[in-house]
Amino acid sequence: MKLALILSCLFCLPLFGANRPNLKIKVQDAFVCKDGKSQGAKIYSRFCKAKNYHSTNLFIHAVPSADVIFGELMSNDGNRMGDLFNWCVREIPDGRTGPSCVLEVTNIENNHKEQLSINISQKTNMAVVNISVLPIGVRFNARIVETGSGSNASSEIFEIMVRR
Repeated sequence: MKLALILSCLFCLPLFGANRPNLKIKVQDAFVCKDGKSQGAKIYSRFCKAKNYHSTNLFIHAVPSADVIFGELMSNDGNRMGDLFNWCVREIPDGRTGPSCVLEVTNIENNHKEQLSINISQKTNMAVVNISVLPIGVRFNARIVETGSGSNASSEIFEIMVRR
């Protein structure tokens, strides 16, 4: 009887030492706008024209898994993570502080890695990254990585390329 009680209480314990969900963010869509023009499908032309950035920007729409949206892993303020923004910036009871994300890009040809600053709108799964520093015509594997706290949890990998 004591053993059954002990085992059942193990599942009641707070998630001390829990980890930020890894590979639980999937990039559903990513496209590039350069000088107000879409570098991908025509369906983004109106969007890019309306944004009219004077740089080359990658727009990302991510889809968190059910583990992130509904999971029991709570942030330190008692809320579920729920979206990409919170996955990147909310502290969780893992002993780490100062979470933040970057876009890590890896050149497919020479394996050179670079970390780019990422802007994520609050309470959303949308992100924007200025990718003007990336060379034209080179393919990159990309992933969103939580580096600020040192967890190094990441999204799934997706591919990007800047065109002329």
